[in-house]
Amino acid sequence: MIALLFFSMIMFLAFNAKIVGTYGVPTSLSRSYYLLDKRGWIFSVMLTITAMSLMVVLLSVTTGRWYQFIAFIAATSTIFVAFSPRYIEVYHSKIHLIAATAGAVAAVMLSLLLGYWYVIVGAVVLFGAIAIKRGNIIYWAEMACFAVVYISGFFAIYGV
Repeated sequence: MIALLFFSMIMFLAFNAKIVGTYGVPTSLSRSYYLLDKRGWIFSVMLTITAMSLMVVLLSVTTGRWYQFIAFIAATSTIFVAFSPRYIEVYHSKIHLIAATAGAVAAVMLSLLLGYWYVIVGAVVLFGAIAIKRGNIIYWAEMACFAVVYISGFFAIYGV
């Protein structure tokens, strides 16, 4: 499981490093779809593979727990975001916004239910400070949610 979590995290970080290095910090992670123009499909592939990898890990660490469905919601919502990347268009915007919101809420709830409230507090403080200093609040909030999932996943695997 740890290899799958690392794979997902490295793919996510590499994608973000390339986007930020090439275009600067986007207004949101989904904005990278438009920044990549004709190669926007890379955003969808990256997010789908990242979410599917995370789904396996999150379902594994919540096996036998009543809230395992929240792990499923967090991952599948992210896949819906990947499949509806054109959030500017009316039809896609509704799916995209609902899925992104559901995924973020599920990620935070999952971390809370796993007992890692302090991971959420740390992410809010760290990424909140970055957002205040640099702007692009949505992007940094998204990064905070992903950080919460990855750190909580590591802690759950190692039983911290």
